[in-house]
Amino acid sequence: MKKMRRLWMGMALLAVLSGCVPVPIPTETPAPDPYSNEYAQVDVSRLEDGVVSVRYTGGADVRIKAQITREEGEKYNYNLLNDGSWESFTLTEGNGEYTLRVLENVTESKYKPVFECPLTLELEDPATPFRQACQQVPFTENTAAVLLAHQLIGGLETEEEKVRAVLEYVTEQVAYDKEKAGAVEAGTLTENRIDVDAILSRGKGICGDYAAVVAVMLRSQGVACKVVHGKVEQTPGEWVTHAWVEVPGKDGDWERMDPTFLANASDKEQIEGFIGNEENYQAKYYY
Repeated sequence: MKKMRRLWMGMALLAVLSGCVPVPIPTETPAPDPYSNEYAQVDVSRLEDGVVSVRYTGGADVRIKAQITREEGEKYNYNLLNDGSWESFTLTEGNGEYTLRVLENVTESKYKPVFECPLTLELEDPATPFRQACQQVPFTENTAAVLLAHQLIGGLETEEEKVRAVLEYVTEQVAYDKEKAGAVEAGTLTENRIDVDAILSRGKGICGDYAAVVAVMLRSQGVACKVVHGKVEQTPGEWVTHAWVEVPGKDGDWERMDPTFLANASDKEQIEGFIGNEENYQAKYYY
């Protein structure tokens, strides 16, 4: 019996010395993927450019929204397709911590969050997001407006020359669409996706259309351009929803350009003075 006990103890000691000891089985489950769940997937491969892509995978035939918020910043709400298509959005409120949410419509105007993830933006150049394609400034290399921009300003040297050429072209070729503006005011507009090629083909649009076309043509040629949504004091004391663009100025600041007003003003000098007056504009969202 003593011999058997010594033999067993010797085998146990040999097992310890040789490393052949039982390995505990982990009881914790792997950490969940912070960029996906059953309702949504997020692609952060272009986060260094200030761009994040999202798609809804929940399968519900309801209205879906993507919401992007920076700490102590504005809430940016976007309509998101519910068919699983990827859509891209820019983070435009500077470096810091953001939260991205995907929301499902529950009732007429109420939404519930079905996905949430944190995002950290660390840009070397704060203008980088304003050179990218996104839902509000949509384009690819095959977009007709991009090919047109290459022909129009591809050979110009300075950003100032490129901005001037694009503004002149758009303000000459696009007229104000009063019918569409009326539909927006009445809340009956069904078209909520920007198609810059369709705008140029029709030769008319409203303020958001003017801004998007200018931004697509400039961004696609490497010129940073902000699309800005906010309000303008159209007449004294009357503030109305409006959209315009901002481009790099000579002194390193951003300079406001308003293609809608430039295209439809009878007195160019007067309207340029109006556009240059900061008190006439209230910016809220940057795309």
